[in-house]
Amino acid sequence: LDETIRLINNHWPKSRSERLSILGTSKADLPISLILTFKKKTSSLKKDKLIINDLFFERQNADVPSKCSETGRDVNVLAHLRLVLIPSDTKACFIESMIVHHDFRGKGIGSFFIKQTEKFCEEVLKLKSISLSTYDSGEFYMKIGFNLTSPPCVYGHGDTNTVSKKIYLKKELKYVEEE
Repeated sequence: LDETIRLINNHWPKSRSERLSILGTSKADLPISLILTFKKKTSSLKKDKLIINDLFFERQNADVPSKCSETGRDVNVLAHLRLVLIPSDTKACFIESMIVHHDFRGKGIGSFFIKQTEKFCEEVLKLKSISLSTYDSGEFYMKIGFNLTSPPCVYGHGDTNTVSKKIYLKKELKYVEEE
């Protein structure tokens, strides 16, 4: 957990005990923290692959590092994502936070992680949609199928905060309820 805490705190600083408390609320359903890890492995074909949660991510670029550019430490945690329930819609979740290690941005890791998160939400959590907010243009999320939307009403059916610089995005999932 220490590497995960360092990754998150590099972007959103909090004390170690606060981070442990937040990460400690993670459950099998929601809220849940998902951590993307990799281990470097050489296959019999002598091509490096990244093993990400038991899935292989073919290394596209030779510049995918194994050590942090700032600390020189081995990197095992590539990204962290936290999902929370939207109380007014029990078939939807909200990406409360997502962070990709700075050395791995622009290498397909974020897209891969979001796609695996969508699969997890559909197959395990049986959800129909994922929402999120961001302060940037949202271009990254729109490229992978998210659409602009209004802010979700998190607590029941009331007014939403319209005085925010955030933009809100939502993606409908392909999950079909069993009859």
